Amino acid sequence: MSTDPTPDEQDLETALGHFGKDDLVRLIKRMVQQHPDLAGLIVSNQQATIKKPRAPFNAEVYRLQVEKIFRTTDRNTWGSEARAAGPLLDIVDISDEYVEQQGFSDAAALYEIIIRGILDNYDSFRWHADEGQLDDVVEDCVEGLSNCLRGMQDNTAVRRQILQTLFDVYDFDTSLENDMLVMSDKVPAIFVRYTTPEERRMIAEWVRETFDLDIDWHTDEVSEDYDDIEVLLLGLEGDTIDDETFLRLCRETESHHYAVDRLLKLGQLDDALAEAKQVENYDILEIVDILCEHGYEAAAERLIEERVKEYDDTHLLEWLKERYQARGNVTGALEMASRMFRAYPLAATIERYREIRQLAQQIDRWDEVRSELLTYVKQSRKTDVEIEIALDEGHIDLALELLKSGKQTENTRDGPYGADNFTVGIEVAKAVEESHPQEAIDIYQAYVETYIEWRGRENYHTACQYLTSVRRLYQKIDKSNEWTVYIADLRERNARLPALKDEMAKAKL
Repeated sequence: MSTDPTPDEQDLETALGHFGKDDLVRLIKRMVQQHPDLAGLIVSNQQATIKKPRAPFNAEVYRLQVEKIFRTTDRNTWGSEARAAGPLLDIVDISDEYVEQQGFSDAAALYEIIIRGILDNYDSFRWHADEGQLDDVVEDCVEGLSNCLRGMQDNTAVRRQILQTLFDVYDFDTSLENDMLVMSDKVPAIFVRYTTPEERRMIAEWVRETFDLDIDWHTDEVSEDYDDIEVLLLGLEGDTIDDETFLRLCRETESHHYAVDRLLKLGQLDDALAEAKQVENYDILEIVDILCEHGYEAAAERLIEERVKEYDDTHLLEWLKERYQARGNVTGALEMASRMFRAYPLAATIERYREIRQLAQQIDRWDEVRSELLTYVKQSRKTDVEIEIALDEGHIDLALELLKSGKQTENTRDGPYGADNFTVGIEVAKAVEESHPQEAIDIYQAYVETYIEWRGRENYHTACQYLTSVRRLYQKIDKSNEWTVYIADLRERNARLPALKDEMAKAKL
């Protein structure tokens, strides 16, 4: 008995392409009549694609939210920045949604509210110089304001406010006792590349006045100890400087990005690429952006390809991987992703492993590539990644075995399975609850002891969360008596910790 061949996806797309809207509606109705279950699918997809209208923007509401975050967050112990940054990033996400919906004015106002709140509270939350999560939030807002600036060309008043906010961030950042900018390193490029000539003149006046600069580019010699602020001013006032003088100044100040931009405007691609060869890897992607903005994408790609022949720089490899993916070059993208994974031990992550798997499966090379990755992980002694891979691929027993192999007998401050495996231990516990409940109990209990030993209410709170899981698992395997004995012993051993008792009471333990 013969059957008609099943059309492939391309044939289906071609056929549907010949239908008009009315024809498609009639076709879908006929399909629903024959297969009623499709109706639910169609309705659910419609609901998923229609965005609910957001309530009218109210700046005061968000200002009060930001104020409350800083007012109610404990700022007197380690982790204060992270505790404030978390809820602030939730508001940043809302700002990003406004950008996606092209509500640039509202987005810009919200980014500014977040930034002002951070700058006003910055010193009192800087409990330790090594934190920096608030710097990261400001950086995200700076990027958001850059997107607003590029997306909104005509609203002069809002653009000026955005530029003022960015300048205030830059001014604040330069006043900090750091060797480099920590929250505004993208601001100079934004000022020079995404502004009008009139706006650049305005910002240049701010720079000259704020930083007390009195420079005549045509008569003054650039000092050997030029600083970043002088370089910014050079970029802002580049429109007023003739080509020869400007290029000379760019080379004297090592402002290669300005020189490349000017040379491309003059149509001198070869000279621009020669200039780019002098740029270090950590700055080359800015040159690449300039090349792409001038329409030289192929030249930009060749520039990075030459770099990655010599260097396993993850930023360059990531850029090239995305370029290859956009062009459908799966083999090239796979090569870049694999090199990123092996660039250095900390670059080997489960997220990159999954990405490599997805690429390799497209060209039927997964078995070969998987073997290479696992060999590298073992040789690098990245047990935590090896465990995550085992969990990701459903090898629960292997994950448990690997975790146990890292169990600590000394230095319990690093956790029951060592510092490298600290986070993944809980992942294993959650994964083995069904198949190995007693093993899960043992893991949770080990973390309970660790968090209690660390002291502090937050650590006690985390310990109680794991205790709740322990109680549930004991009940599941009909060992409630053992739970009773265990929790009584835990209480007795820690009787002198009132904050722990309080947290246990809150958790109803």
